[in-house]
Amino acid sequence: MVCLVCMAVTIFPDTPVRNWTYMPVFMSRDVLDNSVQFVPGARDMIVTGKIYCRASCIYINERYKGVHVINNSDPAHPVNEGFILAPGCDMPFAVPQENVMAVTALVHGEVAEFMSSGSALDGVEYDLPDYKNEKQVILDVITLDSESCAPCQYMMEAVRQACEPFGGKVKFIEHKVKEKESVVCMIKLGVANIPTIVIDGEIKYISIIPEVEILRKDIQAAVDLKC
Repeated sequence: MVCLVCMAVTIFPDTPVRNWTYMPVFMSRDVLDNSVQFVPGARDMIVTGKIYCRASCIYINERYKGVHVINNSDPAHPVNEGFILAPGCDMPFAVPQENVMAVTALVHGEVAEFMSSGSALDGVEYDLPDYKNEKQVILDVITLDSESCAPCQYMMEAVRQACEPFGGKVKFIEHKVKEKESVVCMIKLGVANIPTIVIDGEIKYISIIPEVEILRKDIQAAVDLKC
């Protein structure tokens, strides 16, 4: 099992001691390995961390989300090739070179290979519904895996409770990004973070677990549009 527990204590003059504690999140090694995916195409850099160079590639850590992969074979024209989706990833200052090599190997072999041979998602398809013409309101919930990811589990529970009163008027689908079809779905929906709730193709909640009543109002608004 993999577990991370952190505690920070900060003391300010003339103020009480303040303690912050992070709760541990557990997942099996298999789930951790399978959650890593290479997603082709550039994405915005929001909260970046360390930068690491290897051969003709530059890796830029997006803290706790993954790693941007930049093809720097032509330094005058660098190309943002894609993103290594690795929830929880953080690259410390002294990360060993072997670790970076292992991450790229896990995703799709050596970086030079997947840049020249195509994406690991080649041939993987996912057809989005025609949301406007569907009789039901559809909630797409993009998660790591609600069976192993605590925030994802809380979000799925909020979705279940919010949808319950609507019966057959609403359905929800969990898309686990450790599955390639779900990564394709995520890309087509324009989702960049997990967990995320999408209602009838419109991104509503990004990395935020909504209150059940508030989510229910959003669902009701979508149901009313179908009438």
